Amino acid sequence: INFTNVTFKDNMAGQNGGAIYNDTLGTMTFAGVNTFSNNKRNAGKYVAANDIHNLGNVSVVSGTTTLSGGVTGTGTFTIDNGAELYIGTSNITQSEIVINGTVFADVLTDGSAAYIDRADKAENIRENNGGTYAKLLGNVTGDGSINLNVGSVGTYAMFSQANDIEINA
Repeated sequence: INFTNVTFKDNMAGQNGGAIYNDTLGTMTFAGVNTFSNNKRNAGKYVAANDIHNLGNVSVVSGTTTLSGGVTGTGTFTIDNGAELYIGTSNITQSEIVINGTVFADVLTDGSAAYIDRADKAENIRENNGGTYAKLLGNVTGDGSINLNVGSVGTYAMFSQANDIEINA
């Protein structure tokens, strides 16, 4: 399925994929300007933000796609060269995340903490006390870039707990 210039807003799923459920044999592409906002899944005892549940293949092939509820599942999520994915503080949980384009993520803190984790390794950006953060969980590969909007001055361990980078206003 190919999506071009589509908005997914205020959708609710019974279990997974607030806006989209992509099964194991499914292949989906996004081109142009695509926006996900306020999509949720009923996760049993609570309702959780969730834009896409992907067990197959999803690719952002061109343009700009913006998520607010993130991606769950065990599929492959690819951002192609020249494409942009804005995840804000949402999570992408996939077996494979291929970044050849650009991912824009927010790290916002209440003055105490924030982090971005790469689940397959112990590498992360973190201050250890909570906060609002974006997560990329899975085997992250590719030649693209991750641009971070950091919400406060502080010291963050960047992709290795041994190496700190200080961010000053």
